[in-house]
Amino acid sequence: MHNRLIAPKFTLQATSAKPQLNSPNYGFGFSVRGKPGNQIIGHNGAHLGMSSQLNIYKDKGYILAVLANSRGATAPVVYTLNNLMERVE
Repeated sequence: MHNRLIAPKFTLQATSAKPQLNSPNYGFGFSVRGKPGNQIIGHNGAHLGMSSQLNIYKDKGYILAVLANSRGATAPVVYTLNNLMERVE
């Protein structure tokens, strides 16, 4: 997010939704969601016996990484943290 690994142009491309490509909530590898002032960029994954979620709270300056040894176990944690992050200014 601080353009240390890739140029600002490419960071913006990767973390911006692509409605022109019929992808209103997804960039190049990252989901893009949230409300104005609380944009969340991230990615998740799951397989047999594991789940994960990465959320970058772009406007707030926080990052959440949740790793679990159970499929679907990250959802309640992420839901709770997303609700709490809406209160952070």
